[in-house]
Order: sequence, then structure tokens, then C-alpha cells
Amino acid sequence: MESPLVFALILFTTFATATSMQKIHASENPLPVGSNVTLSCQDNVTIGAWLFDNDIIVLIFPGNTIIANNWIDKVSFNSTFSSLTISSVQLEDSGLWTLLAINSFRAQLTLSVQVPISGVTLRANATNLVEFNDTAVLTCSVLNGSSLSYVWLNGSSVVTAGGGVQLSDGGATLTMVRVTHYDEGPFRCNVSNGLSHESSLPVYLNVSYGPSNTMMGIMPMRSTYITGSNITLSCSADSSPPAMIQWMVDGVYLNHFGPHLQLETVAESNSGNYQCVFHNTVTLRFSSKSAMIRIMEPIAAVVVNHTDNGDYQCQAFNSVSNMTSSPYTVNVNYGPMKPVIAGQSMALTGTLETLNCSSASHPPSHISWYYNGSLVASTSNLVIGPLTLNMSGKYICMAFNNITGKNSTAYTMLTILNSLGYVYVEAPTNPAREGYSYKLTCNETGTVKHVYWMKNGEPLREDNTTVFSSDNKTVTFNPLKHNDTGHYQCVAINALWNLTSPPYMLLVNFGPKTPMIHGPAFAETGQYAVFHCSAMSMPPSQFSWWFNGSNVANSSVFTTDVLSLNMSGEITCMAYNNVTGKNVTKSKMLTVIEAIGSVMIRSNTVPINTENFTLTCDVTGPYDTMYWMKDNMHLNMTHSVAEPHMSYHIENNSLHFTPVTLHNEGTYQCVATNQAGPHKSPKYMLLVNYGPLSVKISLPYLTKHDLYVSLTCSADSRPDCDFHWFLNDESSAAVHMGSVITFLATNRGNYTCKATNPVTNITMYKTKDFTVAAHASALRFPSQAGLLMMGLFALSVPVLFN
Repeated sequence: MESPLVFALILFTTFATATSMQKIHASENPLPVGSNVTLSCQDNVTIGAWLFDNDIIVLIFPGNTIIANNWIDKVSFNSTFSSLTISSVQLEDSGLWTLLAINSFRAQLTLSVQVPISGVTLRANATNLVEFNDTAVLTCSVLNGSSLSYVWLNGSSVVTAGGGVQLSDGGATLTMVRVTHYDEGPFRCNVSNGLSHESSLPVYLNVSYGPSNTMMGIMPMRSTYITGSNITLSCSADSSPPAMIQWMVDGVYLNHFGPHLQLETVAESNSGNYQCVFHNTVTLRFSSKSAMIRIMEPIAAVVVNHTDNGDYQCQAFNSVSNMTSSPYTVNVNYGPMKPVIAGQSMALTGTLETLNCSSASHPPSHISWYYNGSLVASTSNLVIGPLTLNMSGKYICMAFNNITGKNSTAYTMLTILNSLGYVYVEAPTNPAREGYSYKLTCNETGTVKHVYWMKNGEPLREDNTTVFSSDNKTVTFNPLKHNDTGHYQCVAINALWNLTSPPYMLLVNFGPKTPMIHGPAFAETGQYAVFHCSAMSMPPSQFSWWFNGSNVANSSVFTTDVLSLNMSGEITCMAYNNVTGKNVTKSKMLTVIEAIGSVMIRSNTVPINTENFTLTCDVTGPYDTMYWMKDNMHLNMTHSVAEPHMSYHIENNSLHFTPVTLHNEGTYQCVATNQAGPHKSPKYMLLVNYGPLSVKISLPYLTKHDLYVSLTCSADSRPDCDFHWFLNDESSAAVHMGSVITFLATNRGNYTCKATNPVTNITMYKTKDFTVAAHASALRFPSQAGLLMMGLFALSVPVLFN
């Protein structure tokens, strides 16, 4: 028979010659931390090894196996099926597991150990956003979990990266650049791994947008309306919050707001370009929609007009023939019709404005322009400018037909506006005080057609105490309330421009309201009592204190002198506002009681497991009640719900454990209370003495060159045990004292360790029979081949311990 060394060399030369690939099957994969898993293959292995990430875990050879030192308590090998069971797997056990069968196959499996997912939450950097301006950042957090995979949902749709959508931090952060109103959510993040998945609660974004997609509806819809008709115009736009709507005609603002404009019993003068102007006060964006309304008088008589132009022929018939005349061309001279003037009705100073006049006429009419009774142009186009304010007025166009001898005129009103220079809110110099009248004025340079007010970015509405002037340039608060405090702005508008003032902070002075006193109703002798006074007030109030009628402090905090029993009495706080000129008082009674001097825990015996033990609470001074605490929690004295393995009760000021056990260990305090509050004792740490519960003898791995052997004795005990060693006979004198004994490797025999707890006086023994057959090499795994050789050699030369 070949020697073990020769056999090991054969294994080494063939170790890596696996001829085929097979699969490893796991009882569970992926699997949670702390669980057990068995790895197996369909074929049995007689010579080979289990490896983890190329480190050898188990060597397999006929009749025996060797498990690596650092895995011996974690894995077990079933030689019947060549399966490997791993106990209480951890995250670091994830990786590549390999089963090698010499001259046969190599099987592999990637094991994934994971932490189940829990505590998925979602938060946004901001939820109130403006479309196309702001960026939304959503962050998904997971309290527990590993190998995380993130999926983002907007409603029921999956959110993917691209365009303005970015995913970062491994998918845990979703960034949406220049959000749109389609990005309002609800957003959820779904986190999963191979074991579980969990979704966050939804997060909604409030995206302000618009106005956009403006529309104007006209009922009834006509190209031209007859005088006397009723016409309803309606405007709408996509906007959040809903846009403010104001109406214009031919560039002039109407004093009309809202989505509908009703024109009743219209005349020709109601013709014009109707426009609704939208303004979103959050996005600060404007938009508009317009439509031309044409209104005409009905026809009153029928006359020849230019539509009668054309070639005319007549035909003559008799019973035997017919004949058609030559064409005769009729040209109807007409007009001029009422001229039509095209151009702006408003313009800014310093610009040029062009007005165009046209009139239906045959032959074409001669056009003349008049301003303030003077002829200013004899062409169809009138160019005016650079414009000044005194160029506002009526511009008349006259059309003249020198064949018909008729003329017709029309006019347009041109208004010249100064551009808005600046707008600001002006306030009185006297302070704003609650209960009094107060006025804010909108001052501006330039031409202003309309003014409206905003508070804290929202339109300011009139109510019974907030009133606008007829031109909206002033807002009067009568009376002021302290919740009128805020940032105010006025918006000045003309047909061509709008401008918003800088915010003006209106700070309403009020109060003081009734003060609140925070402080004890009872205090102990020898102590100080501290009282705090607060009152709602703008500006903050000043405070004064009186104790039993005497002024004792002039601040918001009052601290008494060292208290004695005769210092009980009434404490009064007065709050005073030097702007409103008002003061208010509040009182509180203080009762001084005798102090609790000290609270201490004492014990007269040593706590030993399963023996009775008592803690006593010593209190100096009078007290009302007493109770016990364990680990900062009120000690439960209701036996029906107390821990079944803990037995204790209170008698007078003592806590009795009957008996005390390791379950009673912890930090204890007793608490004595009086009307001034609780007094806690210093913490008493209860550590129960026990054992020894078990005794073990261990020894290191030996080599054949070791001359000495060391045995180590250990015991589960509090406090630590005293150790004595005996050789072959426990009744003889101890050969050594201490937990470790060292002797020549040739000294075979029965080594007995005696472990004694010096507090519990409990003694236990443990004996190890040491017999030397040969010295074995210590098991080390420097390489795969070396591991095989040393494992086989170790089997051939064992060290025997019983």
C-alpha cells in the first residue's frame, strides 16, 4: 500500500484537473443574514475540496475530511452527499463557492447573503416649485437592507434617466431639472433585493405653471355682429395657481377682472380688438389672448354699388331667331367708404408710431391726415415721432373721391405713455399699532392705468378692515390687526408694461397679551426657584417682577434668594410694551416646603444567584411617595404582568428579591417625591455573583517539535474563579495555581482543574487525559496542495486526547 505522503503527492499533481463543470444547488439563494444554508451537488466527491473565493474550507479524501481552523465552528460537511452546511450566514459569506472533485468536475455557485429591506422613506428638497425654473431632488432612504435596487414611480409609470431626469447615488437620488407640471407625482421609490421589497409613502410636488394654452371663446360666434346684439367673451388658460385675468380693448385696460366679459346691446363703437391678459402671481409670468369683434349697422336701403361693375349683354328672341348684343362694360364710381385706420392706440415716449389709413373707393381716394385741425400728411401712412406726451390726441384720416365728389373721415385716439420708472410702497412715519388705522400708498413714476396689491406673494383682497381707494393706489387698514404683519408689494400696470415694487415689511406693533409664568408652584427650603415670564408682543415686552408686593427684578427671568419656610407668597409678572404703551400682569402662588435632604440605596449583603437579596432606600427629610426604577424605567410591581422568571416585592422602603437571579441585573434607583418634585438616588449597579456554571480545558495545536504542553482552564463565573491543578489524584497537593499549566510533552497523565468562586464558594472540576502517541504538525493552509499533504500527514500521526 502506498504511503500517505505518496498519496498526497498524487493528489497534488491531479488537484486542478477537473474534467467537467457541474452546478451547485443551494437550499436557499439569496438568503437572509443569520439563516443556515446547505450547498450540494448531484455527484458525490471522494477526493477534492470545498473552496470559498479560492480559499480552501474543507479537504475531502477517502475516509476523512479536514476543515480549516477559522471555519470549524461555522460549517459542517456531510460525507454521504458531499454537501456543505453553513450556519448563521453573514454578509461576508457572499461570494463564489466551489466544489472540486479530483479528475472529475468543478462545480460553482455564487451565494448572495442579504439583509431584508425595511424602513423605506422618501423626502424632497422642496415641494413648492415653479415650472421650467426649479430643480426637484428626491432622496430615497433605507433603514435596513443590502444589495439594494431602486425603481422610481410617478403614479403608475416608471421614471427612467434621460433628458432632464438624472439618477445618482446608485439610483437612490432622483433629480429632475427644470420641472414641469407633469412632474407633480405621486412619486414613490420601490427598493428591492432578492429577499424582499418595500415602497415608500408617496410624495407630491406642487408645481406652479402657466399661464399657457390661452383660449378665448365668443358666444355666439360670428364674423360680424349686428348692432343690438349681446356677446359673451370667455377666457381660460392652463395655470396653477389660477391666473388673474384683466380685460383690454384696443390696448386700453378695462376695469374688469375675471374669466368672462359680457357685452350687451352692442353698438358699432363697441367694435375693436378685445384682449384678456393673464398673470400668474407665483410664476410671475404674463400671457394674453385676443379676438377682433366687428359690429355693423344693418342695411337701410339698396343702391348701385361697386359690386355692380362688370360686362353686360342683352339677348333678343323671336320665333325663328335670337341675337346677343356686344358686351357693355359698366364701371361704378363709388366711395369713399368709411376709412379703416390701422395702428397702435398707445405708445411710449421716445418711439415712432405709424398709422395707416385705407378706404374702399373707385377711383382710389386721396388720403389726408389732420391733427388738432392742421394737415399733417397727404399719404396713407402717417409716421409720428419721436413721441412726446403732448402728441397724444385725436388723429383724423379723410378720404376724398374726386369723381363722386364725396369724402369720408375716421379717427383714432393715440395715447402717449411714459415708461414706468420705478414703483415703491410708502408708509407713514408713525409706527403701525394694532387697533389703529394705517395706510400704505403705491408711488410710481410713469403712466399707470391700474394698480393692484400683493401680500406675501399672494393677491391682497378687500375685507371689512382692509379697504382700497378708488384708484387702488392706497390700501387702508382700519383697524390694524397683528396678523396684518407681512411683506406688501404693489404692481403698477399700463397697456404696455407692468412693474412690481420691492417688498415693504409691515410690522404691526401689538400687545402685550396676557403673560405666561413658567415656574414651580412648590419649592424646597435651601433651594432657589426660577421663574420665566413671556408675553406675545411686538416689539418684545419689557418685564418687571413683584414678590409679596415688592419689586424684585426687571427682566424676563426672576430667581429667588435661598428659600426658607416663611418665603411662601404671590409672585407677579408685568409685561410692558413701550411702543403700544400697554401693560398686563399675571400672578402665581409659590409655596415653600421642607426639603428632602438625600436619597441613597444601600445593601447589607452580597448578591448571589438564586439567594435572597434586599435593596433599601434611605431618605432624609419628609417625602410623600417612593418608587423604584430599573434601567431608567419605572419598576413594574404588578405580578400579573411582571417577568415570570423575576420575583420581587416592596416592603416599606426596601426592595426584596426572592431570590435574586441574573435576570435582575441592571441599574436601580429609588425615587422619593414631594410636592416640589422627584428626588432620585444615585444609580446602583446590581451585578449578581454566580458560578462557576461550567469548566473547560483547552490546549493549542501541537507540532512534533514541541517540548512543552500548555493547558488552559476557563470557567463561566462572576467574579473570576481561583484555579488549582492536580495530576492523577485530586486528593493530593495541587501541582499548580492559575488558569494555565505548562509541562513537558512526555508527562502523560490525568490533569484536573479545580475552579472555585471566592464569593459563591462553589467549586467545579474538569479532567483531561493527556497521552502522547506522536507529535502532529499544526494544521495550516498555505496552499491547496499543501493543505492536502498536511491533512493526510496529520491523520497518520495523531495526538490523542480523551
